[in-house]
Amino acid sequence: MSLRCILFFLLTGASCCLQAQVNGPIRISDNGRFFTHPDGTPFFWMADTAWELFHRTDIREAEFYLEKRSRQGFNVIKAVALAEIDGLRTPSTNGDLPFVSLESLEFNEPYWKYVDEVMDLAESFGLHIALLPTWGDKLYKDSWGEGPEIFNKDSAFSFGEKLGKRYANRKKPGGLIQELE
Repeated sequence: MSLRCILFFLLTGASCCLQAQVNGPIRISDNGRFFTHPDGTPFFWMADTAWELFHRTDIREAEFYLEKRSRQGFNVIKAVALAEIDGLRTPSTNGDLPFVSLESLEFNEPYWKYVDEVMDLAESFGLHIALLPTWGDKLYKDSWGEGPEIFNKDSAFSFGEKLGKRYANRKKPGGLIQELE
């Protein structure tokens, strides 16, 4: 085994045992080529994907998952506000749907309070939540997924605006982070 491989395994093994640290909101560097902490030091995006985090977990399961990912050295968790797998018609683990009705798209507060609670929990473990608002099939189901199509251009804008207002003033990580992959 080469010295490079040994160093790689030692360094990755050491880093995965460190708890994530949150130094404030993630920013884009002045040259637009990488992420930084507010103090300008580089931010390495080490993410895990948990798309169904808000819809398929109770608070104990979410806490277990987030604490474990933090201990493993992750610093970002990618999750979606509206679950992919029939999350608009099938209630969450907590018995809630995201909207009072699919016609009005009025937020169902118990669902969104749970999203808030999980985001707070993530922050307490030093994790940033990269929040994807919804899947594309909620706008164009013919191109992918099962829908239902609930958004048009105006209602999608309104939904994004509501999410933006709800999470604009979150401490440290929170907020909306655009999916970059």
